[in-house]
Amino acid sequence: MTHFLHLFARLFFLSPIFLMISCGGSSSSLGESSPASVLSSNCTLTSSPFPVTAAPISDAPSQLDVFYTAIYAAASNAAIEASKDSIKVGGGVVRNPLAVTPLQALVGDNRYYAAAVSAYVWGLPVEQFWEKQGYYFTNNAIAINTLDPVLTINTGTSIVSPNTSVLYANGFVDLSVNPYLVTYPQSSTYNVLQIMDAYTNVQGSVGTRVNTCGSVVLYYANASYASAVREAYPNNSLAIYTPQAWLLGRVAVDSYAVPTENGTPQTLYQTLYGTASSALALWKSQNVLKQYTLSALTKYTNTKGGSVKQSSAPSTETTASSATQFYTNLAAAVGQNQFLVNYAGVQNGVLNMASNVTDQSAMFSNFSMMGLTSTGFNTSGLTTAQKEKISTAYAEAASAITLIANNPTPDPATNWVINNTLGQYSPTYGGWITAAAVAQVGLGANLAADGAYPQLKKDSGDEPLSGANSNSYSLNFSSTGIPPITTNNGFWSVTIYDSSNNLYSSTTNSYYYTTQVGGVYALGSIQLASAGGIPTLYFQNSVPTNSALLPYWIPVPADTFTVLMRLYNPVAANTNGVSTILNPYNGTSSASSPQWIPPAVVKN
Repeated sequence: MTHFLHLFARLFFLSPIFLMISCGGSSSSLGESSPASVLSSNCTLTSSPFPVTAAPISDAPSQLDVFYTAIYAAASNAAIEASKDSIKVGGGVVRNPLAVTPLQALVGDNRYYAAAVSAYVWGLPVEQFWEKQGYYFTNNAIAINTLDPVLTINTGTSIVSPNTSVLYANGFVDLSVNPYLVTYPQSSTYNVLQIMDAYTNVQGSVGTRVNTCGSVVLYYANASYASAVREAYPNNSLAIYTPQAWLLGRVAVDSYAVPTENGTPQTLYQTLYGTASSALALWKSQNVLKQYTLSALTKYTNTKGGSVKQSSAPSTETTASSATQFYTNLAAAVGQNQFLVNYAGVQNGVLNMASNVTDQSAMFSNFSMMGLTSTGFNTSGLTTAQKEKISTAYAEAASAITLIANNPTPDPATNWVINNTLGQYSPTYGGWITAAAVAQVGLGANLAADGAYPQLKKDSGDEPLSGANSNSYSLNFSSTGIPPITTNNGFWSVTIYDSSNNLYSSTTNSYYYTTQVGGVYALGSIQLASAGGIPTLYFQNSVPTNSALLPYWIPVPADTFTVLMRLYNPVAANTNGVSTILNPYNGTSSASSPQWIPPAVVKN
């Protein structure tokens, strides 16, 4: 019987690669286009696919002592979890990096410590947004309001935990003056564009899963032009409650296929399967990626004054390496974007269709005692001891968030960690902690319905994964079946990251390795589509003695590592008895909504 993986390959190869959008290109004339001409002619939407915002604006919680207590407790719990693994490998007990207890934080100069820790946790997502905006602007010469197609496989460190199975389109847009028209591919090749506010909350996504019209209009919710845009584009516009937004597009690619149209195969994989005619060859995926465009709708202009200011990317590299740099970045980020967050929440991997706007300014006002305001970071009025508390707090808060991010509670049977609620983070104490943890290890996480990310750090024997001592592991899908993804454009992959959440670089798998990619980092349904049967993947540092295992082998470092699985366009949550990683439906476990969980990784 033809295996589903084989069917997956045929669907990719037989489907048309380009279904060109009917709306215009990126010329300035779009600013004068009529609403009908902006939408694709085959758009049949009758209502907006994005959440409807309910009024009035509510206030976020703002008790600094309660927030610090929650951070301290989360770090303590993570330390307990980390200690279990540390002791197993001969290490000692892991301590909470935060040296000041919640009771101590109420007294004297320790209040500045608590404020600085809380400011770090609350502000990490928006500060990281600000840093990344500056990085792309200065290092890649990408201007604000430009959606840049990154035409190479991302193996660097500018994006946390990059993925070599997709090409990225990346851009930061300023909506404080004009709304912007975004066009995206209408292609059978998997693509998704996630649209985030400055606090990295996903406000909507478009692509092969939802809203296939080929275009969307983004506007600043508090601009004077907002009502006119909503009226002109009722089914195809999305309000952003920060003047700046982050656009992150992903298009599927086969990293190991022949990269150029007339390329010559260099590896056995390329000779057998990864030819230049592959539907996901780099050059074909690049052509899909180039269909992303971003254009100002100059017909609409914001005339409001007040807090709405012209936004711009930082003019220099601003990556924080000290407390002063970090809090200065944070002040600039909130100065431009203010404090409103539009939160719908995530259910069954998708955004709820009703949202609420929350004002976070009261929480931020707590940080003024340490010299942090929306106009800058100034500690000139503080004593030397208070400044030292802030500096210490910055370093210890970073360690605490790293500890929290790296020690989630896993599934007790398999040790996989599955979180289908990523993409939006509630403006609450717990939500701010989660958002910071995600920003630390997976900034820009998407909705689970667009891509679910099971993560694994321990094997079936509850031991940390490590390539030391010639360890070898296997991931055998025969007990669970292959990851359930949609048959038209979904795909899955498995990627290895080192202890710093960077891709592990290896040139030793000669079956796939090419100089164009520079390593073998991930394997999945794209590469294994022609293999047939239920695959087993292998993880080890050294080259397998059995050459037949090379097509299924992902090299790992000689120390601890993390396995990250990605299911792009997974089967939707349901009550039809169909297993999917997005179940249980509405959080209720039942036979009608079974959850697919990856099999445990077994040490050979």
